[in-house]
Amino acid sequence: MNIKSFIGGRVCIELSRRNIKSLLAKLNGHPPSSRCTLVRPCENGLYLEIKAVENDTHYSKPDREPEPMHPSTEAQLRNMKGGMAWDNEP
Repeated sequence: MNIKSFIGGRVCIELSRRNIKSLLAKLNGHPPSSRCTLVRPCENGLYLEIKAVENDTHYSKPDREPEPMHPSTEAQLRNMKGGMAWDNEP
């Protein structure tokens, strides 16, 4: 994970395929004690925490609805056969 920049209130974070797979593995309970979280130190003694949560948990609040995905992304997700779309390196 790399914190790319802080620009006018916007934080740009770069996650590698490895980091994304790590979060998904943690969300699936590997290791069982995982908090489903990646934590990295930032500037000024702050820490960045990225946490993976189940869809039902994330979208359980009335003000949280899933945003539309790009059609090609949705098609890729529909075509997954029990694996992860990004297992097949481009």
